[in-house]
Amino acid sequence: MILCLFSDAQLRELMFATSDSQPTPLVEMLRPGARLVNHVTGSPKLAEELARRLPSGAGYVDAPVTGSADDIRAGRLTVLAGATADDLDAVRPVLSAYANPIVHVGGIGDGQRLKLVNNLMFTANLRIAVDGARIAQSLGIEPPELARLLTTCSGNSYAVALLAHMPPEILSEQARPFLAKDVAVVREVADEIGVDLGILGELVKWVDRS
Repeated sequence: MILCLFSDAQLRELMFATSDSQPTPLVEMLRPGARLVNHVTGSPKLAEELARRLPSGAGYVDAPVTGSADDIRAGRLTVLAGATADDLDAVRPVLSAYANPIVHVGGIGDGQRLKLVNNLMFTANLRIAVDGARIAQSLGIEPPELARLLTTCSGNSYAVALLAHMPPEILSEQARPFLAKDVAVVREVADEIGVDLGILGELVKWVDRS
């Protein structure tokens, strides 16, 4: 079973909900030998809880993803997998239909931890790229040209490369709801374990505005 939802709230509703017609939550209905693959970016604690609730003999793959719709179509989505080697090997042929690379980053929850750091850094990088494009435009350099020129420069980043395909204002507005959700999870996890987000915490505040 492969899940790719927007948020932890949706994931909890789907996997833990019960009703008169379905008294057993979905997470407890998987058969021995089945694997649950979770592509949602969210809390490491929820990943660990899902794994604990699975019936004996079922496996869990914590597998947040990074990439675009074009990457999915091209089969080059990146999967950051937290799982046992056996569980990951069991689902790798299916994931390979749309993902490459599939990176084994550790145990359950580790995929989420790495993805949250990645998204925190991307959110900061996107703010920098958009501000850089604004400054470049004031100097007579349009965003697509900036992206092209920075390809071989030290100021390049994945966020800068996106300027070649979309105006910076539209790029930031389209990305903001997704990044705001992930930044909120990062802050929650950081508060739980006492981690200071430092300057990155300041740079990602732009996603908080409504």
